Amino acid sequence: MTHWIVLLNLGPGSLREGFPAVTAMAWDSEHPRPVKFTGSLPPARDLVAIAKRWQLIYQDLSQTWAWHPRIKLETGDITNVSTVDFNDLCKQYRSSFNEWLDAPEFRKIDGKLRSSFQPSDEIQIILETDNLELRNLPWHLWQWFQDYPRAELAFSQVEYSRRSLSKPPRSPLRILAILGNCSGIDLDTDRQLLENLPDVELVFLPEPTHQEIDDKLWDNRGWDILFFAGHSHSDERKEHGAIAINSTEKVTLESLTPALKKSVDRGLKLAIFNSCDGLGLAHQLLQLDIPQAIVMREPVPDSIAHLFLKHFLVAFSRGDSFYLSVREARERLYALEERFPCASWLPALCQNPAVVPIQWPQKRSPAVSHQTQNLFSSNSLIFSLLFAILLTLFILIVRQLGLLQTWELTTFDAMMRSRPVEFPDPRLLIVTVTEPDIQALGDWPISDRKLTEVLQKLNAYKPRAIGLNLYRDLPAPPGTETLRNQMQNQSNLIVICKAQDSRNEGINSPPGVPNSRVGFNDISIDPDGVLRRHTLFMDEHPGCPTEFALNTRLALLYLQAEGIAPKEIDQNTIKLGDRFLYALNRWGAYPAFEGKAFQLLLNYRVADPVAKTVTLTDILEGKINPKWVEDKIVLLGVTATSARGDTVATPYSYRGTTFQKMPGVTIHAHKISQILAAVLDDRPLLNLWSPWQEGLWIGLWSAAGAGLGWQIRSRRVLLPSLGAGVGVLYGTAWLLLVGGTWVPVIPAALGWLASPLAAHFVKKC
Repeated sequence: MTHWIVLLNLGPGSLREGFPAVTAMAWDSEHPRPVKFTGSLPPARDLVAIAKRWQLIYQDLSQTWAWHPRIKLETGDITNVSTVDFNDLCKQYRSSFNEWLDAPEFRKIDGKLRSSFQPSDEIQIILETDNLELRNLPWHLWQWFQDYPRAELAFSQVEYSRRSLSKPPRSPLRILAILGNCSGIDLDTDRQLLENLPDVELVFLPEPTHQEIDDKLWDNRGWDILFFAGHSHSDERKEHGAIAINSTEKVTLESLTPALKKSVDRGLKLAIFNSCDGLGLAHQLLQLDIPQAIVMREPVPDSIAHLFLKHFLVAFSRGDSFYLSVREARERLYALEERFPCASWLPALCQNPAVVPIQWPQKRSPAVSHQTQNLFSSNSLIFSLLFAILLTLFILIVRQLGLLQTWELTTFDAMMRSRPVEFPDPRLLIVTVTEPDIQALGDWPISDRKLTEVLQKLNAYKPRAIGLNLYRDLPAPPGTETLRNQMQNQSNLIVICKAQDSRNEGINSPPGVPNSRVGFNDISIDPDGVLRRHTLFMDEHPGCPTEFALNTRLALLYLQAEGIAPKEIDQNTIKLGDRFLYALNRWGAYPAFEGKAFQLLLNYRVADPVAKTVTLTDILEGKINPKWVEDKIVLLGVTATSARGDTVATPYSYRGTTFQKMPGVTIHAHKISQILAAVLDDRPLLNLWSPWQEGLWIGLWSAAGAGLGWQIRSRRVLLPSLGAGVGVLYGTAWLLLVGGTWVPVIPAALGWLASPLAAHFVKKC
């Protein structure tokens, strides 16, 4: 069975001129994506005349039959129309009304609606109209309602709003029952019917004053249902209504407007006016944006008022929907129409479409106590949280095996690329050997004589340190001896070697250069070929007699001039000034990496370029500002691809559809900048949490997901909530990364998304 909602809007027009722009929108309450149909309705002048005649005769007959109606009518000229004649008029009314709705212009809407529904569906039809003539028509006579026995119609205004956030009904329901002037009618039966309701808090106001009603409506606790029984009437245009609250006093709803508005804001969901001629009351209640209201269209016999109220309250309090309860109570009046013609025509339902219809709060089964229900609820939540803990342990094991490493590193790269841009490091100068430089030299590798010239020109500008990222283990005459003397005696020059490992034989440092001015330029590349780690120290290897990386040597040489020397060096910690550098642990995103090395996560400087850059030709031709070199670290390396310079992929290599590796000399500049900025500028280093911190982080997201899945039953709400949670997780992780901490995103997201499945399943069971 499906619950449908249909908004039917006849648009501008009248019964005399027709309605040229009729629209209908329908949607399933479980999947609120409406479909819309359009059509029109022709003029119905005969229907206007029939409706007017029916109303006049009905009001006259209601007096002659001594119905004891709940209205004080002036005695007029009594017609001599018999019950048989009136019944014939009713048949004519029904036939004319259905002929109008069966017009070809409207049949398109009728057919589209029928193709969407099943006879077993519950269908809530809301007629949006401010045309008071339309509200007078007996819409329940539409053949459509005979074909769909679980459908019912309500009226609404064309414009409406929700005055306050929807609040669930209280348990027990609070009902304010106003019993007005009882002259000639029986209100004790209404009172008894209300008193028989289960789980309600009833407050009766028998024949109250205006002030007493106003005071009760302003009650801070609010009301769920407002009930009135007694005499009432509407003006001729059905725009205003009044109720007789005692034997001497009548009040209009306008005089109660502030109190009624406040009552709606405090949770009033339903107004029942079990009294006569209530369409004027309904019009005013709709203007107050009251969620639902039930009124009687015409004078209502006292016994019919009792019977409708009885059947409505029985059906509604047993858990039937509001609309079906009204329909059942209305149809139970058919059996009395031989004595009270058109009794089933009288109830009229009003609805604010912006509010979900009220539902009677169901009392728990006697077999299941509140304590048992709470225990089951608590146990299901405990089970959900236990599942979250087990899921967290499973994720940690899978993560430690390295099965999530690729996803984690890819996410890390994406966050690295999206960080805020920084300025180039002013302490560095990069001298690149480009393709035009090689063409200008006429040969490669650069000769020893030409390299000596470059070093001498740079040294003349008094740099604090020079890093030569060129292998010079073999001579490149002419000028070999001169270069060797230059490199052996230039105290601020750091040269390179390459360590031997299983993949290569290594490359020696230039002959004669002291080991204290030699640094390795080896890099630690991840399995996917991307450089994310910064190696500062490692064990000595044959052919490369140093423990220090080129970038480390240069950074320490620079810091030495600042009076900063390394302290407390061990396998896990280095102290430079007041700054501690902690080695990358072998856990989580990096369950294993090669060698006994002191490594950091490489916090690339988000600048392009990372430092000021000039070319080799600029140096040889003297086209540089000496201040670019003075007291700086100068790095000299190759960027020309023809020279087979060392290039490597980084998180910044992936730029949309393009891919570009980073030259080794630029890599060393990023590494040097990382050390100097951390010590001198307090720039964050990238750190990982300890194992227990990461486990707690993943566990909290798993537990939060379990709690969400346990709390939310609807998938339409749960899935967007999970998506929003992933966004919050990613945003939080990004902010932490900008601050210097890389936290697990993929493991936490798996916990957040997977744990609600079990919790949602347990909750439904």
